Amino acid sequence: LCSRNIYSSLQRAARKPRREPNPEAHGQRTADGLSEALNNHQVTIATRSNYVYTLPKPFYIMISALRYLFWLMAVTSFYMMYISLFNNGFFDLLSQQLATRMAPGEPPVALLSEYTGLKALDSILENTIIFFWPISQGHHAGLSLLGLGFAGGMVGIWMIVVVHICRTFSFIRGMAITLIVGIAQQAVGPGVVIPCFFAVASKARPVCESPHPTGAGPTPTDGLVASMIMSYILPLATMSLTAPSMIAPDVKQQLIAAWQGWPVYFVVLLIVHHYTMGSTHPRGASARRQLRSVYRFGFLCSYICHMAWLSAFVASKIQSFAQSHDLYYLRPYGVTFPLFNQPAEGLGALEAGLFTFLQWDYGIAAVATMVWSTDRYIQDCHRAGLEISKSQLIRRLLGWMLIDGPSATAVRLAWESEDISYLQDRGVGMRALNSSKIHMDIDILTATVAKYSHSFAAENGSILFAISLVILFTWFIIPNPVKRSNVSVPTVTLFNPYLPEFLSRVWFNSTAPTVIYKGYRQYKDRAFRLLKPDGDIIVLSNKYVEELRQLPLTTLNALEAVFEDHVGKYTTILNDSHLHTEVIQKRLTPAISRLVPRIIDELDHGFQVEMPDCEHEWVPIKPYELFLRLVARSGARVFVGPEICRSEKWLAASIDFTKNIFMTIALLRPIPSFLHPIVGSILPSSRSLDTQLRYVQDELLGPEIARRRQKEASGDPDYQKPDDFLQWMMDLAQNDHEGDPRNIAHRLLGLTSMAVVHTSAMSITHGLYDLITMPQWLEPLRQEIQEVLPDWKSTTYANLVALRHLDSFLKESQRFNPPGELSFHRVVKKDLVLSDGLRLPKGTHICMASGPIGMDTTYVSNPDTFDAFRYVDGDKAQSQFVHTGATSMHFGLGRYACPGRFFATFVLKAILSRFLVDYEFGFGSDQVGRPKNMLLGDKIVPNTSTDVYVRRRPGSRTA
Repeated sequence: LCSRNIYSSLQRAARKPRREPNPEAHGQRTADGLSEALNNHQVTIATRSNYVYTLPKPFYIMISALRYLFWLMAVTSFYMMYISLFNNGFFDLLSQQLATRMAPGEPPVALLSEYTGLKALDSILENTIIFFWPISQGHHAGLSLLGLGFAGGMVGIWMIVVVHICRTFSFIRGMAITLIVGIAQQAVGPGVVIPCFFAVASKARPVCESPHPTGAGPTPTDGLVASMIMSYILPLATMSLTAPSMIAPDVKQQLIAAWQGWPVYFVVLLIVHHYTMGSTHPRGASARRQLRSVYRFGFLCSYICHMAWLSAFVASKIQSFAQSHDLYYLRPYGVTFPLFNQPAEGLGALEAGLFTFLQWDYGIAAVATMVWSTDRYIQDCHRAGLEISKSQLIRRLLGWMLIDGPSATAVRLAWESEDISYLQDRGVGMRALNSSKIHMDIDILTATVAKYSHSFAAENGSILFAISLVILFTWFIIPNPVKRSNVSVPTVTLFNPYLPEFLSRVWFNSTAPTVIYKGYRQYKDRAFRLLKPDGDIIVLSNKYVEELRQLPLTTLNALEAVFEDHVGKYTTILNDSHLHTEVIQKRLTPAISRLVPRIIDELDHGFQVEMPDCEHEWVPIKPYELFLRLVARSGARVFVGPEICRSEKWLAASIDFTKNIFMTIALLRPIPSFLHPIVGSILPSSRSLDTQLRYVQDELLGPEIARRRQKEASGDPDYQKPDDFLQWMMDLAQNDHEGDPRNIAHRLLGLTSMAVVHTSAMSITHGLYDLITMPQWLEPLRQEIQEVLPDWKSTTYANLVALRHLDSFLKESQRFNPPGELSFHRVVKKDLVLSDGLRLPKGTHICMASGPIGMDTTYVSNPDTFDAFRYVDGDKAQSQFVHTGATSMHFGLGRYACPGRFFATFVLKAILSRFLVDYEFGFGSDQVGRPKNMLLGDKIVPNTSTDVYVRRRPGSRTA
């Protein structure tokens, strides 16, 4: 009924003659005069003194309809943000979490701070904790970017609101209204307040007024940008000086509460500006430029923050699409953000609640502002006598919303309204269109509007094209933008060798296994070159093994090669000491036999805590995540002792540290090395690594080291040194640098994350996938485990060594799914000439193709057949999972082979010996065959998103 009434009103209005303004009241402008004024930006913003313009009735009907729409938006926002979340228990959970974190004696939680990846902004966030989200699960970059987009978008929305207030009311009244709206917006939320404001504003006065030319009338707008910037910076700077880097939860809440008062700062600054600069308020063209600067500032803030969020969203969707469609070549270019890739019910309650809250709060405020600006834009076009194509307007709005975001789109419309408003300010109306001069005026106006309203996507396209040219020029033309090798060996690529080499570098990370196998088949007994994005790498034949394995660090440096291969500068990997290697070789490996009972005890606790209740039904699990936590728990018992090993903060730190390392590697490897300093400094994963490392150094291991040294120095005869890896590092440190608590904490966290947690969890996950797809090997393994380990909780070192079939199965699974296709990484430290005359200049990165060697018929019979017990009857030493040699280099080779592989192997066997016997497992009906591995260059990672369904076996031994 309402639609029919509006349609009838529009039809009647179309037949009714319109009341036109009198152009002679202001005098006639010539086309030359208007053109000159426009080109010189001298269009004065003045009142329409002798000029009365009446909007057609349909516009007033539309305004009334919009007013009710604004009220509906406010009610909807209030319901979704408050009533719905309250009914879902979100606020109770939030209060409980905050109360828990403020409990006396609870250590500060630094891992809960959210970061944007922008170094300068992160510095402010660290000091003031503005983007603090009380999330128990840890980091969520998606939520941080959403919060950043929300804050940036509000700048544009607030600018439009304040400009309208300043152009409508006197100074004192305008400041009072600004203060009330600002405080209400911070207290209740813009999703409720902004639609209410527009509803009241549209009822009180339609948008058809122009500002007064002097400061005596409505408030001048020349101080808005400076006041807006200072109102944000001033409270942040004040709090940064008084409480730098404070991370206690109660302090965070106080800082947030202080920053919430920025509307007060804003009004105070405007008042100061008004009374100190009152005599210098700009007029005419200067006032117009000031107003445009306001819109530019609002647009810039909204657009940048929207692009930050949109980039993360698109990257996450690329990753999700690549995984679901097995598009392995897209995976290195995507980023997985759980917030975007999971439904709300799959997130934690706090994350889902905050996501819903921010989504409705900012979304409704931005849409309401865009509707308001669109309405004003249509009215201004109508007054100026410009016809509007509805389809064109809709297309432009949709394009702007996608590229710029709703808030920036609203600012753009307000911006364009200023460009078309000068005709109505001159009193030029439709009746004057018979004059050819006025036709020229409208042509000038149309050109001006087109100048400022062309698609922003075109501007972005030009900018992106220019940036791409610069990067390609730097990469392809400038000598040595990446680390090239001068070794005289053939180069292997997937493309025609006459094509530019940067194509091969760009695609290496998504095609590495194919390129490596191609090179091995062509040059099995020779060396060949691979073109990586960050430099060249020389792949040698394994015939050089005996010649190279015993060379000293001064000739071949393994630590520097690992540092380079794992982008150590941005993943916090240390290569300046052998302390951790010495501790493993001298203390850890010899002590494994007495450490096995501790590992079993901690794993028993871990299975009880981590495994879901699956006594009577099938329950889905993420195997990689499960095994990651089990390995982290068992390793922590040995590495940091019983006091810390069960701390959720330590587990979260060690696990997230691992994920962020590989995320950083995955994001930096596809780009050339000369761009690493730029990209590496803004990656959220790299910034998170720094945060987690500081937390472990300052809050977990640092205080523990100080406590132990204090007790040791006290001379207490009853004090016994803990028997764990942390204490061994303290004892074997040979100088102040190695013994520094921060250095020890750094090495221990890196060792735990990289050498123990991640690699072990990958091996178990690969093995589980192999058993599900080849179930014929499962029962023989179960039979061996039950015979060797009749009581799992009483497992000993000798029992685990006796699991020969399980050991062989792990070795065969690793042959098919190696951690990487390349191994034996070394950096040549001085010019080296091999026995056959091959010259390796200083700085050359060399390696060997361990993956193809393991699938070579020369070394393995029937290599394409998975034989789980291939190594059971062979030489006992050479057939072990931990054995390294010229044909088995997945753990490295020589004196710098992985020293922790012995400990990791016992952890693998302990976990699998319980899991295989106590549980049934299988894929869901939607999974056909083995999940395809994920590629990170030459690194191979099991699919971490696959669900495996588990159920406890009847009569399991540990039930």
